[in-house]
Amino acid sequence: MPEITPRLGLKKPLSNEAVTRAAYNENLDIIDQNAVKSSDHTAHLAEGMPEGVHGIATTANLTLYVDAALGNDANDGLTAGTALATIQAAVNKVPKYLVHAVTVSVAAGTYPETVRIEGFVGSGTFTLQGGATTADAVNYLVNKVEVFTCACKVVVQGFKGTDNTVQYGEFRANDSLVVFFNYCRAETTSNIGVYVSNTICNLVGCVVSNHTAYGLSAYKSFVSCDAETYGNNNSTGVRASMGAVVDQSGGNTYFKVIRGITNVWESGGIVLPGVTINTTNLYVRPDGSDDNDGSANDAAHALKTIQEAINRIPRIVNHTVTVNVVAGTFNEDVYIQGFTGKGLLQVIGASVLSDSYVVNKVHVIQCEVYVIVRGLKGTVTTDKAFCANGCVYVLFDYCKNDAAASYPGFDVLWNSVVRIENSLVSNRLYGIRALGSRVFSNANSGTGNTTALRAENVAKIGKSGTQPAGTTAESTGTGGQIVA
Repeated sequence: MPEITPRLGLKKPLSNEAVTRAAYNENLDIIDQNAVKSSDHTAHLAEGMPEGVHGIATTANLTLYVDAALGNDANDGLTAGTALATIQAAVNKVPKYLVHAVTVSVAAGTYPETVRIEGFVGSGTFTLQGGATTADAVNYLVNKVEVFTCACKVVVQGFKGTDNTVQYGEFRANDSLVVFFNYCRAETTSNIGVYVSNTICNLVGCVVSNHTAYGLSAYKSFVSCDAETYGNNNSTGVRASMGAVVDQSGGNTYFKVIRGITNVWESGGIVLPGVTINTTNLYVRPDGSDDNDGSANDAAHALKTIQEAINRIPRIVNHTVTVNVVAGTFNEDVYIQGFTGKGLLQVIGASVLSDSYVVNKVHVIQCEVYVIVRGLKGTVTTDKAFCANGCVYVLFDYCKNDAAASYPGFDVLWNSVVRIENSLVSNRLYGIRALGSRVFSNANSGTGNTTALRAENVAKIGKSGTQPAGTTAESTGTGGQIVA
C-alpha cells in the first residue's frame, strides 16, 4: 500500500511498488483541484477589502470613517453615514500589507481608548486623521496613540492625549520605519509626552508640556522637530539616549523648542541646537502672551516675558536677533545663556536711562556671540543686577540699578570682555566689579556705592568719562588694575 501525504492525500509508492500511469494521473488531478489560480487570489483580495477580514493587501486607496457619537462598530465604516464607533475597530479592518493610501478619518469627539497601529508594511501610507491644526486637536481626544513595528509610513494627525497615567507617552512610536505626529497635543502630567524608540519620527506643530520626566524621550532613534513644535513645564524638555539624535533646529523665524526645568539631557545621544536663518525681531509687552509667536508689537502677537523670548532664540546666532521690550514691569530674572555664532543678540528697552523698563536682573552666561543689553532697570536686592560670566563680548548700555544691596550693580566674571556705557549704578557694595575679566567703563554715573570700581584676580578696568561714585572710588586686589 502506498503512503499518503498528509495535506493533499497524494500517493507515494513504496520502493517495491511499480508506478502506474493511472496512479500518476490521479496525483495530478488532486494537485489541480487544490491549486489556487492568480485570478482566484485577485478575487479573494477584492472580497476581503470591504469587510477587512480576509484581505491581506490593499487593492485601492481606502478611507474608513469613525464617529464616537453616531457610529457603530457593526457598520462597515466605508462612509460617514456608516461610520464605526471606535478608532481601534477601524484600524483592525485595514489589511496589514499597504500598497495604497489608507486613511482612518475620525470625527471630532472623545474616544476613551488606546489606539494601537501595529504591524503594517508596504509602500503605502497609513493616516490616522483627526484635527487639521494644533488648536483643533483639543476636539479630538484619545487616551493615547501607539505605533508599533510598522514598516510603512504612518501619519497621526490632530489628536490630544488625555491619559495622565501612561509611562511611555501619550504618543509613542516603537520599532517602526517612519512615523509623523502632526499637530498633536501631549499636555498631561504623565511621565513622558512623546516616546520614540528605534524609529525615524517627525514632530510637526506639536505641543508637549507638563510631563514629570521628559517632554520628548528618544531612544536609538532620529527625531526631527519642526519650528512650530514646542512645550513648557516639563521636568526635562528633551532626552536623547543610546545613540538617538533629536534635531530641534526647525526652520521658522520665531523659533520654539520643547523645554523643561532642564532643557536637554544627552544620555549617549545628541540634541542638535537651532541655528538662526535670518534677521529676527521678537516683541515683549506686559499684555502679551507666551503662547504668541512674538512677531509684532501688539497684544495678539507679542510675548509676555523676556525669558520666553530668549528661550525662543536658536543657540547658534548667525544673524541679528533683537528682543524688543515695551515699557512695563517684568517680575522676572532674565538669563541669556549658552549662545554662540557670528551674529548679534540684543535685548532692547529704552534708548535713555529709564525707570519704565523694569526687570529683577539680567545675567549673560557663557555666550560666544556679541550680546547687547540696553535700557533696562534691575531691581534685585539679593543678587547682582547685571552680570556677565564667561562671555566673549557684552555691552550694557543705558542700564540702571539703584536699589540698595550688598551685591555689585554690575559684575563681570571670569574671562569676560564687557563694555558698560551710559549706565547708572547706586547704593551697591560695588558699582562695577571685575574678576578675571576685561571691562571698559564709559560715561557712567551713580552715588552711594561702598566701592565704585573694583578689579581683582588679574582683572582690568579701563575707564573713560564720568564714573559712578562711592565711599571708596577705586580698589584692586590679586593683580587687578584700573586704568584711565
